[in-house]
Amino acid sequence: MTGINNNDYQIERAKKHYQESSVACRFIKGDFMKVPENDEYFHAAYIIEAAVHAPNPEDLYREMWRILRPGGMLASYEWCMTGDFNREDTNHQQIKRDIMIGNGLPDIPYTSQVCAGLQAAGFELIDAHDRALDSEQDFPWYHPLQGNNFSISGIPRTPWGRALVNFSLRIGESVRAVPKGSRMVSTLLNTAADALVEGGKGGVFTPMYFVLARKGEVTDLSSP
Repeated sequence: MTGINNNDYQIERAKKHYQESSVACRFIKGDFMKVPENDEYFHAAYIIEAAVHAPNPEDLYREMWRILRPGGMLASYEWCMTGDFNREDTNHQQIKRDIMIGNGLPDIPYTSQVCAGLQAAGFELIDAHDRALDSEQDFPWYHPLQGNNFSISGIPRTPWGRALVNFSLRIGESVRAVPKGSRMVSTLLNTAADALVEGGKGGVFTPMYFVLARKGEVTDLSSP
């Protein structure tokens, strides 16, 4: 397996995880819009919650097409606005805007745009559906972000947990124990988390739009 990321910290974390596994893996620090490998190099590829960060997702799909061998498969989990998103609804617009700002996104595509982009890049679409609709209704994907989860990880998302974090960061900034702006970033992330919850509850956003696509006709992929 080969992983590509433009962040040193995340690559180092990945290396530590794979030290504990039996999977042979290498990591590339680079731009996934310009993968430093030859044409038709890989048998398959997968993207998880990353295509939304591409300046132009269709260009990313074209790059995946380039590096895949004929018959190679591409699987991806995409962040998308669903068909229920109403461009004229100011609340829907605010949800999308807060998600984008809080996650540093250039845009969030519609599910239809993902499918069209893959097909425009030359892929044959095998499967495309919102896996969030398959999840358990009593424990949806956005449940940990709702602030009613009293686990250790969920405490900061509760109202009193937010207040405690906000107060701690303000004190930390004043004594220079944390970088200036930490409290602002925390507030920004909480706003984004609230938007994710509202988008999920309203069915206008999904982080689980699954697509499976194939490059051309299936050929013998047994050769190295």
